[in-house]
Amino acid sequence: AYTAPHWPLHALEKDIAKYKGKYDKGWDALRMERYERMKKMGIIPENTVLTERHEDAAAWYTVPKRLRPELSSRMEVYAAQIDNMDQGIGRIIAELERTNQLENTVIMFLSDNGACAEMISHDDKTGEIGTDASFESYGLAWANASNTPFQMFKHWIHEGGIATPFVVHWPKGIDSKYNGKLYRKPAHLVDVMAT
Repeated sequence: AYTAPHWPLHALEKDIAKYKGKYDKGWDALRMERYERMKKMGIIPENTVLTERHEDAAAWYTVPKRLRPELSSRMEVYAAQIDNMDQGIGRIIAELERTNQLENTVIMFLSDNGACAEMISHDDKTGEIGTDASFESYGLAWANASNTPFQMFKHWIHEGGIATPFVVHWPKGIDSKYNGKLYRKPAHLVDVMAT
């Protein structure tokens, strides 16, 4: 089980480098890009309304230019954490393929909650964000983008707090007619434990 992506924002330099500049457009642009992509992919219905930016998140264009690089770097590190997790899962899948066990292995991917809006910072860890000399989170505005199209965050019972992906892969145990399908029925950890 991975802790990442989570605070503190720690990632490998080589993974962070892949995302340099990717979030320079800010959280408003990211929310809109994700919203449009999710509709196009069928993850959300075409008529889904994007919630308003959270009232405590500034519009990106109002953020002073001198602060933007540091704020963008938080999302770069967060993305690098996800990238590294994906690499690790890829290594496990490659080994399952190598040993001819992938078809008979249940793989479940889920999260315990929506994005975390907490602003975490330890005064004694003020090094560069992404290194173990820092202890930071990415904050409310990026969490708002991560929870697109929902509102609210971890700790709240709104969909932004509790709705997370639940992906199951098990070729020998799940009827192939379900492959690649999206289901909108709720699932919960109590379902997994009973299974």
